[in-house]
Amino acid sequence: MENKKTKGISLFALLAIIISGAIGGGVFNLANDLANGSTPGGVMISWLFIGFGIFMLVLSFNRLITIRPKLSGGSDYAREGFGDFIGFLSGWGYWISAWTGTIGFAVLMMTSADYFFPGKFANSNGSLTVLSVIIVSIISWILMFLVDRGVETAALVNAVVMIAKLIPLVVFSITGIILFKADVFTQHFWQTFTSNLAADGSVKSLVWHAMTAGGLLDQIKGSLMVMVWVFVGIEGEAMMGNRAKKKSDTAKATIIGLAVLLVIYVLLSLLPYGYMDQASLANVKAPG
Repeated sequence: MENKKTKGISLFALLAIIISGAIGGGVFNLANDLANGSTPGGVMISWLFIGFGIFMLVLSFNRLITIRPKLSGGSDYAREGFGDFIGFLSGWGYWISAWTGTIGFAVLMMTSADYFFPGKFANSNGSLTVLSVIIVSIISWILMFLVDRGVETAALVNAVVMIAKLIPLVVFSITGIILFKADVFTQHFWQTFTSNLAADGSVKSLVWHAMTAGGLLDQIKGSLMVMVWVFVGIEGEAMMGNRAKKKSDTAKATIIGLAVLLVIYVLLSLLPYGYMDQASLANVKAPG
């Protein structure tokens, strides 16, 4: 009986589920996607909005975990509040988003590998080779068997995956800080690179009063549409909340996990503006 009581997911494992679940392929194109329609000023304001919104979402999940400790995840909450059919749709939709996201990440992994070994993992038209499909299938089956062995084993895998994801992102952030130049960062701080040019090709005054409210709102709107997707997976703590060793660890994991994600995302989205102009950053291509 004592052994059964000690089983469960630790605080670190919960953190791994949240962070590894949220950090997907989209993070590697984050700066590029934002630079297509927004300047550093617009991105910074957008992070304030999205950070507050996701924080409120996290608090909502924590509240649900507290008042309904036996439920696990959005589908259970939907069924409890609106009936079996809505609960089914919620669970089914979550399942579809999970496996389609896995496919997207698998394609990104193999096309990135093809960047270093041209022609081995992707064809000239962008489709994956048979070798890539075999490798992805093997990895998927291995992960499935690990999950089938128990949630504790799956949590350990998530911890390894989290570390593997964080290492290159931390290295990139440190490199970005070293290369950062304030004059490049402030070159087009409020206006897009197109609106900064006058008819004769000269650069307009880069000051706040030269920026129209509508232009700034367009930047914020476009940025929010990009930013919200990089937090898909933050709900992982709710899915595993009833399996935690301590219920209090679930709330701690969500707050710490959100803080870690925000720091990483803000650095990854803003640092590139400090060593590349917006036009160049917007045209950067991903591997593959």
